[in-house]
Amino acid sequence: MKIIFKTTVWLILASLLWSAETAAAQKFIHPGIDQTAADMAYMKKQVKAGVQPWKNAFERLKSASDLQFEIKPFTHVFRGAYGKPNIGGDDLLKGSNLAYDCALMGYLTGDKAYTNKAIAILDAWSPVLWDLDLNDAKLIVGWTGHILCNAAEILRYTGSGWSQKGIDRFTRMMMEVYYPLIRFYYPQANGNWDGSIIHSILALAIFTDNREMFNNGLDHFYHAPVNGSIFKYIYPSGQCQESMRDQGHVQLGLGEFAGAAKVAFTQGVDLFSIADNRIALGYEYTAQFLMGKTPHCSKVAITNSRSDTSPLGCGIALSNCTDVSVKNCETARNGWCGIMLSESSNISITGNLIEANDAEGVLIQYLYAGCSNILVTNNLIHYNQGFGVASYAGKNIKTANNTFAGNGTDLKSDEKISSEKFIIM
Repeated sequence: MKIIFKTTVWLILASLLWSAETAAAQKFIHPGIDQTAADMAYMKKQVKAGVQPWKNAFERLKSASDLQFEIKPFTHVFRGAYGKPNIGGDDLLKGSNLAYDCALMGYLTGDKAYTNKAIAILDAWSPVLWDLDLNDAKLIVGWTGHILCNAAEILRYTGSGWSQKGIDRFTRMMMEVYYPLIRFYYPQANGNWDGSIIHSILALAIFTDNREMFNNGLDHFYHAPVNGSIFKYIYPSGQCQESMRDQGHVQLGLGEFAGAAKVAFTQGVDLFSIADNRIALGYEYTAQFLMGKTPHCSKVAITNSRSDTSPLGCGIALSNCTDVSVKNCETARNGWCGIMLSESSNISITGNLIEANDAEGVLIQYLYAGCSNILVTNNLIHYNQGFGVASYAGKNIKTANNTFAGNGTDLKSDEKISSEKFIIM
């Protein structure tokens, strides 16, 4: 009996180990980053048949595939915050996009001029680029890594004539220059950074047949800290980590996370449907917001909370919110305002201690349409460096029964309720 039991246990363990090794050693589909061979064949068939929307998409691709583009590789690429300075960054980004476009055009048309242009771009950069530096180095690697790998994957597996020497030099550039910059990700930045890094990690893993790297990228997609994972970037409502920042960066972040999911999907891993189709929720929320239909927050009660000592910001900041109450809270010693409202409506601020903030106690600011239906009542608002309450171009702003003391310097009033469309700068 003991012998049978031990044999069974060993068989189970052996089976589990074999399954784990098999999963780890599972081969990738090639080509297999944004398109499989079947995807590309279908695309080519539809283009040749002149079927929409492939026909128009092909014409746009053709117009973007500039065979006269001057290839200018840099040894050191520098890109600072917000693109300043930018030495070689634009050349790398434009070259990457063109390499991918031309690789596709070469496959779809059979025209070697396009294929050779794609090869020339990769072959020009691979032996020349040594490093990328300054604030946006990781970001530009994230942006361009998956594009370059897509171009290389198509060339490598479609009989393009790309030499083994060229393939080896490109692989070396990606592993020695690109990978070290992004292997630890960068979740402390806004989430669009890690979206792009995950996108490129997955693409590079496929190109280099590195299953461990691929699984690491998937794990970061699921579990990254701070702003790095899909759950940290897109909330269950569809609102995104950068929704309060600006919509350009939100759309960038969504595009990178969706791009990473597309790469995984090509290899049979479904990241689109996880968490109630979280990526789709992000797109739907953002689309509705851009159409003016979705507030960033609604029907929220903030009570019995302490929001103190934000060194650069406000204790509580509400932007594009509706039906929110702030009650019995302390907002004190913040680097800007105690409570700041912008483009919000139906907000009540009642029974709070608002003390010693570096600007206004309560600021109701104007950006485009302004705020409406704001009630500020029964608060203790004192010793703030600006007005106790300041409002610009708001509609139906009511203040009552507030206790003021020591706000501002030489102010004639603790309140400034103005109809002026004044934008704070």
